[in-house]
Amino acid sequence: MRDRQLCAVTLAAASVPALLYLPRLGWVWATAAAAISALLLGLCGRRCAPGGLTEVIPAAFGRAGRAMHALVLLGGALLLGGAARALCAIYPESRGGPLTGLLLLLAAAYAAERGEETVLRSGAILFFFLTAVEAVILGFSAVQVRAAWLAPQKGRVPFAAMTAALSPMAVLYVRGGARRTGGWLAAGIGLCAAAALCAAGTLSPRVAGEEAFAVYTMAKSVSVFGVMERLEPVVSAALTAGGFCLLSVLCLANAKTARAIGWKRRTGIGNFLLGCTGYLAGTVLPEGVQAVAAAICWGIVPLVTLWVASVKKLQKNQKNA
Repeated sequence: MRDRQLCAVTLAAASVPALLYLPRLGWVWATAAAAISALLLGLCGRRCAPGGLTEVIPAAFGRAGRAMHALVLLGGALLLGGAARALCAIYPESRGGPLTGLLLLLAAAYAAERGEETVLRSGAILFFFLTAVEAVILGFSAVQVRAAWLAPQKGRVPFAAMTAALSPMAVLYVRGGARRTGGWLAAGIGLCAAAALCAAGTLSPRVAGEEAFAVYTMAKSVSVFGVMERLEPVVSAALTAGGFCLLSVLCLANAKTARAIGWKRRTGIGNFLLGCTGYLAGTVLPEGVQAVAAAICWGIVPLVTLWVASVKKLQKNQKNA
């Protein structure tokens, strides 16, 4: 039951990059980025301990595990703030500024402090809402897709999209060892591909690549049974729900990492302050710094940790034999 809830929360969190960032890449690159992220998540998730990477790191690196946890927590703060800053764009026509992202961060930090069970239950409920909303938006958009605009396009891959594609990997710091995740991973790849296809086929590849929020712009031209409807607020509402799930997973990962270092105080306030610090740092640091942090925390550390742990386990089995 918990594994299914965790998969649902992870898929809900993955809707943020799928709708907000990946359509800029074109459907070919968006699908490839989602497939790579899903492959890494599936591979590492099966090999990870049930308690997540925070339990594997000390066993793999020994005394250096505390330093590795500190590095992950530093990167987690930057990535949490970056996610909150990105979510400020989900209401493009409002004047909320940073308020949207910071309010979602505050709610996610509180939910994570209440415990993993709270995040999983609330995220599982939001998952059903997201499924219905995305089906409506993408379903009616698909009717208006022009086949001539679906030809593969060349273009640069922005750092923000690379960072966003790896964001579901954060769940490895919360829990691992889940089985039968193939359907969930395929659903995530399908969502990213469908969103990018609909954006390119409805707006044209050039416009979709230039728009900061292509799915929102696409929703302005969607008609439901021949009648133009204002679906932009629905898109923003979907990303609000998905953004809460994403920030909650990041907060849970940071909380478990902080406890592994020795932090025993309230994690809710700590997560909120970490997110605010990362938010402010992201306004000063180049965009590439966040991409490097994502590559380290969500790519290199999980792969190296699980590889070292598997080598040590093999050596131990050989000695016992």
